[in-house]
Parts: sequence; C-alpha cells; structure tokens
Amino acid sequence: MNMSDFIPYIIIFALLIVVLIQNNKIKDLNDVLDNSKTKDVDLEIEEEEIFDEKEIVDENILNDPRPIDRDFTHISKTDAIAIINKDQNKYSLTTRNTRFSNINTTVPVWWFDIPIELFKNDLHLILKKKSSFYWLCIPRGTFEFPQNSFYIRPDNGKVQLQISTESGLYFMRDKAPGCKGVGFEKYIIKEFK
Repeated sequence: MNMSDFIPYIIIFALLIVVLIQNNKIKDLNDVLDNSKTKDVDLEIEEEEIFDEKEIVDENILNDPRPIDRDFTHISKTDAIAIINKDQNKYSLTTRNTRFSNINTTVPVWWFDIPIELFKNDLHLILKKKSSFYWLCIPRGTFEFPQNSFYIRPDNGKVQLQISTESGLYFMRDKAPGCKGVGFEKYIIKEFK
C-alpha cells in the first residue's frame, strides 16, 4: 500500500474532527485519536450518527431555556428526539438509533418494523400516546439473536414488533404473530406527559 491509498481515510477523519469541533463535542483531541486506533468501526458509526444528528436536532428546542412544552398531542419523531436529548442534556438519540410509533388506528398496538442490525447497539423506541409518549431503551446485546424472540417478516427480514397498548396483563407486551410475548415495560426510561 502506498500513501495515496490512505488519502480518502485521512479526508474523512479530518471532516469528522471539523464536525466534532463545530458541535462542541470534542473535549480532548488526544482521546479521539487514541480511540480511533482501537475502535475504527465505532468511529465510523459515530461519524454517521453525528451527521444524522445535526440534520434532526431542532436547535430551537435544545437551546430554549424555558421548560419543555408539555402538549405532546401532535409531536413528531424529530421533536420527541430533541425533547429527550434536552431532558437528558446529551445527544443520545438520533434518527438512526431511534424508532417512533403512534398507536395503530385499527389494532391497539405500537407497530414497528426494525432492521435486525439495530439490535446490535442501544435501540431507542418512542411510543406516542394521545397526549404523551414513552421513551424506551433496549440496551445493546439484550437480544443478541432477535429472531429467537421476535417475529421476522419474511418479505423484508425486519423484526416486527406489535407492542400492546391494552392495560392489564398484556400492556407493553409484543403481540406480533409467532412472537414470544416479550415484555417491554422494563425498558421504559421515562414517560413524557
């Protein structure tokens, strides 16, 4: 390999540093450089998330010093992500690692079709109710083999979740055909009302 083979990687790395500096996300350049030597794959994922994050973060919500407006009747995925990130005072959720669902109009469930690979990292679910929403986080590695716990759609290979909104025994349980009835209540981080 000669030096010209590394030029695209050097350019990408330089752009990543510029984005990190612009977003005030870099504390110590040496830490970033040290981590990049051992975590090339993680660095690439973080780079993609930073670009996604910049596109979806509503700066008006994040920088507004007033309390969060509690009328969530017509909240969108991007607004919910921004509100959660502001509440947590960090950028944990992005459009890449977060899925959003309203209550289905014909069946009382929150319905998701999620690519299997998203279960390899922390996966955030936003379950919208009438005027509030739940934020759930499924930690990385919780479902190492999602196909053993969930229904996989044969047409697209995605995990299909149908999380029940019904109160009682089935609340927050997966009701997709052929699933194992996994309960999601234990993954609730917070309910925003």
